[in-house]
Amino acid sequence: MQNKLNITFITLVVLTITTALLSNNHKVAFGFIITIALVKFWMVAFNFMELKIAHVFWKSLIVIWGVVMGLIIIVLT
Repeated sequence: MQNKLNITFITLVVLTITTALLSNNHKVAFGFIITIALVKFWMVAFNFMELKIAHVFWKSLIVIWGVVMGLIIIVLT
C-alpha cells in the first residue's frame, strides 16, 4: 500500500513539473494542461482519498464531475 502511494506521489510531482513546462506556450498546451489537472484530480481522489473502495455512486460522481468541469473550462476559454 505504501509503495503504491509513493508511486502516485511521484507521478503527481512529474505531472506538476510537466504542467509547469507546458505553461510557457499556453495557447497550444491549454487542453493538455486541463487534461493533466483532471488526471491529477482523479489520482488524488481515488488513491489518497480512498474513493477506489467507495460506493459506485461516489466513484461515478467524481468521474462525471471531472469530465463536466473540464469540458466547461475548455468551452468557456
